[in-house]
Amino acid sequence: MGLTLFCVIALVAGTLAGPIQEVKIADKCAKQCTVSNQFNYEPGTTYEFNYETELRTSIQGASEDHAGIHMKSTAYLDFISKCEMVLRFSDVKLMEHDPETSSMKPVTSELVVELERNPLTVSFQDGNVEELCLSKPETDEVLNIKRGLLSLIQNNMDDFNQDQTVTETDVSGECEAEYSSTDKGWYTKLIKKSKNLLGCKGRQASNIAVDSIPYDSDSNVQSLPLIKSTHDCEQELSKDKGQIQRAMCQERHTFAPFSRLDSGAITLNTQTLTFVKGFKSRTKPVMITQRAPIQFQQDIDNNGQTLMKDVERKLMEICDNTKNGVTETTPQLFSSLVKIMKAMNSRDLSIVYESIKKRQICSSNNDRVK
Repeated sequence: MGLTLFCVIALVAGTLAGPIQEVKIADKCAKQCTVSNQFNYEPGTTYEFNYETELRTSIQGASEDHAGIHMKSTAYLDFISKCEMVLRFSDVKLMEHDPETSSMKPVTSELVVELERNPLTVSFQDGNVEELCLSKPETDEVLNIKRGLLSLIQNNMDDFNQDQTVTETDVSGECEAEYSSTDKGWYTKLIKKSKNLLGCKGRQASNIAVDSIPYDSDSNVQSLPLIKSTHDCEQELSKDKGQIQRAMCQERHTFAPFSRLDSGAITLNTQTLTFVKGFKSRTKPVMITQRAPIQFQQDIDNNGQTLMKDVERKLMEICDNTKNGVTETTPQLFSSLVKIMKAMNSRDLSIVYESIKKRQICSSNNDRVK
C-alpha cells in the first residue's frame, strides 16, 4: 500500500510575542519589528539544522500493515536582520513504506526539486512567524511543507520561565495553546506546548469527503468531530543564547467512528528539527513578489475550463441517471455537482447555464438539468 499523500503540520502564532515598535521597513518582508528580545538569533548568521518529518497511517488493533512516507533534509535559516530571515532547503530525500519488504524505499518526485529551488523570506517577530514572502510563485504543497518546518521554531510565550495559555493562529487555524516550561540541566530550557485541534477555528476544508460549511462559534468544538486530533510539541532552548537546539512536534489523528480506546484508524505525523551549527553568511534580501499567510492552504484546482468540464460531465451523469426517474444514487450525484459549482465563478456558471438553455447539455432529458 503506497502512500502519495504528504501531510504537513505547521505551528505558527498569530498573536505577537511582545510589544511591537511600529517601524516601517520599505521593500522588506517584515513590515514591523518587535522590541522584545527573548530569542537571540544574530543577523548575518546562518543556522544549519537537520529536518525530518514522517507520516504514518495504520489500523491499530486490526493489522500490522501501515502506509508511511518520510522526508529528511538539511535546512538553513539565514538571518538578514533581527526580524527577517530566509529559509532554504537542500539535500531533500523522500522515502515511502514498501509493504512487500516492510522497509522504506526512495521516492522520485518533482517535489524534491521544488523544495530546493526557491528560498523563502520570513517575517520573524521574536518567536512568531508573522508572514511569508515569496520571490517566485510556489505551489501550496511546497509552501505547506515549509510552513511545517517554520512551525517548529514558533514560540509565543511572553516569558520562557512562566507557564501560560495563549491563542495562536497557525496551520491548524486559530487555536488555544498551553505552554509549560521547565529546566533541563544547567544550560537548557525545555518548553512543552499542547493543543486540542478539535477546538481550533478555521479548520474546515472545501474539498473533503464530508461536506462542511465554515462557522465561528463560542464553542470548544469548532470542526466536525469525526476526527479526534491532538498536537504536542517540545522545544529545547539554550539559556545563554536564546536559540532552539532541538524541536519536535507530533500530531495524532484518530477517525472517531471506527475507533475504540487506542485502536482504530490512526495517522501520526512527527517532525523533528535538530541544530547542527551556525556560521557567518552574507545572504542578501530577494525581490518580494507575493505575500502568503502562515495558515495551511489547500491546493485545489480552480482552473475555470477544468471546472466547467467537470460540471458538464456531472450534469450528463445526472441526465442519464434520472432518465426514468430519481434513483437512490441521484442525491449523491447532486451533492457532487454542488461541490464543483461552489468552486466556480459566476462567469463560468453563466456559460454552463447558457449551454443548458440551448440544449447543448443533456438534450434528451433537458428538464432534469435545468
